[in-house]
Amino acid sequence: MNPFERGLVGAGDLHAVMSRQDAARESRTVQGRDYRFIYNPMWNHFGDAERKTAGSYYYAAPGHVSYFWNMFDQVLIRPELARQFDPASLKILTSFFEEALIREDGRPDSTQYSDHLPIVFELAFREDGFMAASTDLWGNINSEEFVRTPASILKEQAALLGKKTGNVLEARVETTTLPSGWFGHKLLLVAPTLDNYTYELLKFSHPIQLYPVNPDTFVIDPRIPAIGQTFGPRTVPNEESFVKWLGEKLSSDETHRIIATLLSQSRS
Repeated sequence: MNPFERGLVGAGDLHAVMSRQDAARESRTVQGRDYRFIYNPMWNHFGDAERKTAGSYYYAAPGHVSYFWNMFDQVLIRPELARQFDPASLKILTSFFEEALIREDGRPDSTQYSDHLPIVFELAFREDGFMAASTDLWGNINSEEFVRTPASILKEQAALLGKKTGNVLEARVETTTLPSGWFGHKLLLVAPTLDNYTYELLKFSHPIQLYPVNPDTFVIDPRIPAIGQTFGPRTVPNEESFVKWLGEKLSSDETHRIIATLLSQSRS
């Protein structure tokens, strides 16, 4: 099918237009219905004014109408991507390395290769494989900035327990993603000599914004008030309050009794 045939240009078909400017309008209305455009740059490659061939496929039809050269091999581009397309990169190949793909008369060498000539083109991609944007709307993002999260504070404290107990006990942090989209963290006490006996000392959850933190609860649905709390206020609003809550929890008499019990059993 050539670029000018109805299946390509019809509004109810592919609706492919030859002008990038027209395609940039994205759609047009026909009889009260919107039809989206597609950009077809292959129109520029009809005729032999600037190249050895006048199309990508040659066929001499026996009837009254014969185009001889046809453009059955095409590139169709969504308007959103048309800005990333370089028209100068679009070529109908007549050779590949040292091998000629056409005969001396300029027609495709269907005996040696194919009766269709290949086409090549380029789109502007970034090194990571994504399409290069024409405008950066993100502003300045400091990718080196370190944010002290509730989990990182908990891991700092977990690393201290082994030193304080002569590595008889360990503390591990377990993190999970909750159905609510919140993050849940647990602090586990582990006794390696007791067949890795594990005790859940505390847990808390927080949204992606980090605060507020819900102590002693995993928020499954943020619309429902947290239940089952055994310590502290219902929510912790900021880092300072979280450090205070965590310190009270880790240094509490109850926590120290649990650690002492695990140490005694590990050493017996």
